[in-house]
Parts: sequence; structure tokens; C-alpha cells
Amino acid sequence: MAEIWGKERIRWLVFVGLITSMLSALMVQLAVWLPAAPSWEGQKAYAAVLEANLRVTIAGMVAYLISQYHDVWAFHFWKRKTASRHLWLRNNLSTAVSQLLDTVVFIIIAFYGVVSELLGLMLGQYLVKLLVAVADTPVVYGLVRLIRRGPQERSHSYIKGEPRLG
Repeated sequence: MAEIWGKERIRWLVFVGLITSMLSALMVQLAVWLPAAPSWEGQKAYAAVLEANLRVTIAGMVAYLISQYHDVWAFHFWKRKTASRHLWLRNNLSTAVSQLLDTVVFIIIAFYGVVSELLGLMLGQYLVKLLVAVADTPVVYGLVRLIRRGPQERSHSYIKGEPRLG
């Protein structure tokens, strides 16, 4: 997205994502705070599960903010350094560090004092995120190409008398 729409628009999307997460967390808390139906006997377990979700939600929001703002900054840093070339490099470098930040911040806030082996959790989660980041590189190239072609070219890939685009 940063390749197409730029730093400021993506920062706005990060902010919208944060607001969406906060509203979701509020809805979960409202579900716990509201009185249960008289026939419901599982309110105590329901509340225990959802209240534990608040710490995970907060961890997710903090990690999301830090990692996404870093990712936007890093992507544009590498874009300047590579003179807007090597999208694969910019995408993977910015994502690799951002996902490391996301993983470390999330695991510490969500599980510190609850789980004894934080380093193992961090390593496993980060490796999966790193593999996904590398694997999504062809998808990023395809989406950037599709978006840059514009709606006219996507809907009319052949105009009589003109060569096909793509």
C-alpha cells in the first residue's frame, strides 16, 4: 500500500486500524459488563475468558502501532535509499524489522508474568511472520502492478486496433 499511496495515507490507515481495534476491545468489555440473561449459567467463565482478552487486545494494539509506524517509515527510508527500485528488498527489509518489533512488543505485553518461556514464543512467531513476508513478495508485485494499471486498463484489457496490455 505504501508503494502506491504514500506515507501519509498509510499512516492514516494505521490510525484507522488502531481505532477499529479499540472499538472492538470496547465491545468485548461491554459484553462482559452487561448483565447476563437470567437463564445463562456460564457468565463467570464467559467473563474470565473475555477479560483475559483485554490484555491480549491491548498488547496487539500497542504492537500494531509501533510496528506499523516503523514499517511505513522503514519502507520509505529504503525507497529513498534504493531510488524507488527493488520493491522486493524494500518490502522485505521493512517488514522483517517491523514484524520483529511487533512480535517482541506483543509477546512481552500479552504474556509477561503469565508464560515462562517468552523467548521461544517470540522466535516461533517471528519465524512464521518472516516466512509469510518473504512468500508474499510475488503477491505484492502483482497487486502493485494491478493497481498501477488503473481501472480503465483493468476493465478494458483489449481495445480494438490497439495491442493488449499485460
